[in-house]
Amino acid sequence: MSSLNVPLAQWRAAVEVAAREIATYALSLPGAVVQDPVGIECTAKMIGAHIPLVGCGQGFDLALLSSPEGCRALSRAILGRPEAAVLRDSEIADAVGEIVNMLAGSVKRRLAGQRTELVLGLPIFIHGHLQPSDRMLVTALPTRFGPIDTIVLIAGQRG
Repeated sequence: MSSLNVPLAQWRAAVEVAAREIATYALSLPGAVVQDPVGIECTAKMIGAHIPLVGCGQGFDLALLSSPEGCRALSRAILGRPEAAVLRDSEIADAVGEIVNMLAGSVKRRLAGQRTELVLGLPIFIHGHLQPSDRMLVTALPTRFGPIDTIVLIAGQRG
């Protein structure tokens, strides 16, 4: 995937550093690991937050997806709640939305040196999956925040 003339390796590197930063400082988890891209069919039953990144006449979507339990665990981590805490759906949507917002902001800063000026939109929480098309390319990066398995999706116009 090459978006805004930025190769996948640079998108991945930006996600990797951003994920480690968020895991450590926002979630108090022992780091994050980004793995090689996988097919997006593994995200069909996942939920999560999506945020648009727009710039240079192009639009992208960055998403943080996980199982419902993974989203609850991420939410408890960012909210500083104990493992047994029960969270309302709206709290989970807000918490995961805030995590994807931080992730996107950090990725945006790291890609700024590639002559890209991206602007972040508002995060939305979705129960459903992204369907690629002939015009849209989607890359799925399995990302583990401490013990929590997630997928970071990067979607953009096919070049």
